[in-house]
Amino acid sequence: MSFNGVYAAYPAYKDGVGNIVIEIREDGPHEVEQCFATYRKHWAEKYGRDWHQMIHESEAIVGKMHNHVVLLSKTYSLLPIKMRTPIIKDDGANGYVCVEKILDLVSCDKGTLITMENEIQIFTMTHKKTIEKDIKRSRALKNDFILHDNNFVEELVHRLLANKKDKVKI
Repeated sequence: MSFNGVYAAYPAYKDGVGNIVIEIREDGPHEVEQCFATYRKHWAEKYGRDWHQMIHESEAIVGKMHNHVVLLSKTYSLLPIKMRTPIIKDDGANGYVCVEKILDLVSCDKGTLITMENEIQIFTMTHKKTIEKDIKRSRALKNDFILHDNNFVEELVHRLLANKKDKVKI
């Protein structure tokens, strides 16, 4: 399964059972016949990460126990969104949207309408102010991740030194 171009993913019901995932990709929505917990696990593994480890890292940085932004990689942070009212206890109702792919947010009666870069609109039961706060948290999370990523810091220092040498030559 390829996760390239996934803008959002959330659990959905099919035949009365929450056994599918709706993926929003560059080319539109797709159904994936898989429970959402397994889907999230594979999504994280694609980026060389462990889902539970990502949750705990993000939890420590953001200072929030549940429903917080998750950093998938240097370029992708996932925003939790409530998609539906659970039918049974412990039924997953939260999906994730890639923060970097959000184009616009519009408040509605019972939630928010999120417009993605590919012009697809997703209705969520999460309030607009909560989403805006989480977007700010995702920026802080990214900055913290970048500061603690040794490879990125070394690469940045190398580029800065290279640019400084170029300026001296001119």
